[in-house]
Amino acid sequence: MIRHCAKCTKLRGNPVGQKMSNLPQCRTEPEAPFTHTGVDVFGSFKVKDYRKECKRYGLLLTCTASRAVHFKVLEDMNTDCYINSLRSFLAIRGPVSVLYSDNGTNFVVASNEFGKTVKELSEPRIKEYLSTKQCSFSFSTPTASHMGGTWERMIRTVRNVLRGLLIESNTNRIDTSSLCTLLYECMHIVNSRPFTTTTLHSDQNFESIPLTPNNLLTMKNKNLLPPPGSFTSPDLYSHKRWRRVQYLTEQFWSR
Repeated sequence: MIRHCAKCTKLRGNPVGQKMSNLPQCRTEPEAPFTHTGVDVFGSFKVKDYRKECKRYGLLLTCTASRAVHFKVLEDMNTDCYINSLRSFLAIRGPVSVLYSDNGTNFVVASNEFGKTVKELSEPRIKEYLSTKQCSFSFSTPTASHMGGTWERMIRTVRNVLRGLLIESNTNRIDTSSLCTLLYECMHIVNSRPFTTTTLHSDQNFESIPLTPNNLLTMKNKNLLPPPGSFTSPDLYSHKRWRRVQYLTEQFWSR
């Protein structure tokens, strides 16, 4: 009777364990960095260019296999700005096989724009080449942010720290150029994190070096050295903008 009683089953029954599925194939294939890339937008950040206050956004692109990240500054949330940023990313990191994203309006429109460009071409050979070589878009299910955990987790790593840091440090002292440099510095810090216990041995001093995404991107064992000098909070009000950026970079690294 207890077995057939619904109330007793709820009180005495064991909780159901979640069964995790296997990782997607794009997460485990040994391919070049950014062959399969997830993309998302975070922000906004208020900047001051001359006497005008503007909003800027960050575009995050992350490799699904190496977990490396690449940041770009978006001046607007329209489709044209997104396409230009995507083209500049491809010019730096090379071609991408599949681009994963959510169902953001600018992402969907950009995919449609690329599709129209292919259809408008007249030469069959060009059509065939672009259809096989161009980047394909893969959109996740609407209102299912858990399907984009690959890039959502990387955005949380950067956005929570960067937003609080800029609010505390008086954002109107930062212009667009300084924000671009700050995002690149943050990109280097995030890509310098060790993601495995495997170490690399240097040929010069036999020092154990942790394996990081930067090793796969730059093929170098050494990290970028910080600029000489000490940076303090009064540097935020200095006329030397590079000192502002370096102070914020040190604060981002420490947090």
